[in-house]
Amino acid sequence: MKQQKFWRLLATATLLAAAFPAGANSLPPLSPPKGEVLLTVCGKIKVHNQGDCAAFDLAEIRSVGPVTMETTTIWTDGIQKFEGVPLRALLERVGAEGQHVWAAAANDYGADIPLVET
Repeated sequence: MKQQKFWRLLATATLLAAAFPAGANSLPPLSPPKGEVLLTVCGKIKVHNQGDCAAFDLAEIRSVGPVTMETTTIWTDGIQKFEGVPLRALLERVGAEGQHVWAAAANDYGADIPLVET
């Protein structure tokens, strides 16, 4: 009886693994941006919606899942509340690979961010 359950479980697990393969195919596609593009991710990514890049409008950024953080700073009084999407979640959304991210702002400021810090 136990052996029959084992084989049934193994067959079910095998079918599920075949039905849901890992990799780029398991990442949902990105919708084309409907609003102003606020963020563009290019490079070693698996999900694209604008050429070889992933372009995000505000709605698509929010769909990744914002988080809220409350903290104090030496520059402000009281507790400050910040909301945004974690970089790690965004990189996972596009299937990013590599060792670092080059982040460039609209004002030409840039920073190299090691992925181990995200």
